[in-house]
Amino acid sequence: MKSGTTSLYHDLTFAGIRHVPVTRPRKEFHFFDKKLLRHPTPKELIQSTFLSYMENCSGLDAPNARRSVLADFTPASLRQVPRPFDYVPRMHFSHNWDEDISMPWRLRYIYGDERASKVQFAILLREPLSQMQSAWYSAAASNFTHMCLTCKSPSFQASLRSVVAGLESTPKELTEWVWVTMYGRQIEHWISQFPASQFLVIPWKYYIHGDKDAVCQELSSRL
Repeated sequence: MKSGTTSLYHDLTFAGIRHVPVTRPRKEFHFFDKKLLRHPTPKELIQSTFLSYMENCSGLDAPNARRSVLADFTPASLRQVPRPFDYVPRMHFSHNWDEDISMPWRLRYIYGDERASKVQFAILLREPLSQMQSAWYSAAASNFTHMCLTCKSPSFQASLRSVVAGLESTPKELTEWVWVTMYGRQIEHWISQFPASQFLVIPWKYYIHGDKDAVCQELSSRL
């Protein structure tokens, strides 16, 4: 989040890619971090529940395209992996935080090994401090009712000093605000379930100020 994902969403949907669920137009699916947690689903029913939000690809929606493509544009997907064991949670995480969740594992289970090889992932990364600052001001504008509940403080500087002190304590304390930017740990878990070749990692500044067309063409070639 706060790394250009909404811009990517608009660019790709304008180009013909549809977002899920197809029956309710919205940018973010949140199947794994909200739907499954609010409505616990037996393992054997996860696949059918997931597919119930899809639509048969008749081709009528894009008659001139070679394929009809669906995409999930939920920014929170990247961090839906087990929380680091060498940190302890500080303050409260959001209501949908689950330390045992592994979206990569569940996604691979749903698709199966053969079909999982066809899934493509795009990850937009922003320099961590810049991302945290953007998230803080967005949260402050709503009186910290969304975006980062764990960064509430009179100022961005005060929040930053607080989390740095927690990271330097023993044991190290982790907030959701910081966890969002721990990209390396998150990607490490994802590539334990899917080959690295299925991921396109896009630096935020390159997408916003660089060759955006090249990004879209690369995604198109992968699909």
